[in-house]
Amino acid sequence: MDTDARIKRLRAALGWQQWAMAEFLGLSQPSVANIERGQPESGPVSRLLHMLEAAIARGLAKPGMTPVECLQAIAGEDGEADDEDWGGQ
Repeated sequence: MDTDARIKRLRAALGWQQWAMAEFLGLSQPSVANIERGQPESGPVSRLLHMLEAAIARGLAKPGMTPVECLQAIAGEDGEADDEDWGGQ
């Protein structure tokens, strides 16, 4: 899947603007705009987007949640992400 399409799809699924996705990814809003225009995403950004996709699919990340709430949901109550969330086995 094209990264520009993926990041836009995830933003739409959560009702986020670029600044909110930027906050989630630890990037600037212009960096998110650049990714949406086709700039390759870095490995850490790709992993975070994968985690967000998984969280949406599992019902952990929902429209109306803030980026911080999504990160907390992904990390779980113990504050640590599961290997599955990180793309591990």
